[in-house]
Amino acid sequence: MTDNENKKACYVLFHQLRRRLVDEVSSLSRRANLNLIIGIITSITGIVLLSVFAVSNGGHVLMISAADNSSVSVQGNEALPLLLGYLPKLSLVLLIELFAFFFLKLYRYSLMEVKYFQNEITSCEIKMMGLVASIDSELKASVVDHFIAVERNFILKKDERTIDLAREEIEASTVKNFVDKIASLKASK
Repeated sequence: MTDNENKKACYVLFHQLRRRLVDEVSSLSRRANLNLIIGIITSITGIVLLSVFAVSNGGHVLMISAADNSSVSVQGNEALPLLLGYLPKLSLVLLIELFAFFFLKLYRYSLMEVKYFQNEITSCEIKMMGLVASIDSELKASVVDHFIAVERNFILKKDERTIDLAREEIEASTVKNFVDKIASLKASK
């Protein structure tokens, strides 16, 4: 192969690689937007249901005294049947909101993947610039090596963490603490 044929082959391979990465970014963006729409619609549905349940309580009025926030008076029926009537409704709303949270979290992770693939596109473009520079000119090998060595998505060494990994660990510990507090409250009753 001649230098010109090598250059053409490199351009063809580069454009195929770039096209695949751009297509993946486009696909991820569509899925992210779908997850966002589903999350928003589900969240709004939960809020509307909560509002409907709060407004239409079957003719019962639940009043909490403002003085000490500890006395409860109910007009129409006893407090226990009223609270038991609200429990399934609140559970349904909580389930809907957890479902919405799931899709909104998927949206966030999709955005992180889009960022990853955009960094890959940038890395490929910089490496192609290095390859073109090495073919078309008399540049020193060290400059070309620097172009080719660029890596936008960092490769972790042992015992290293990224901001994303640290954020996930904090989220996991927060959820664990929340569940532990709920369990301790339930156990104390």
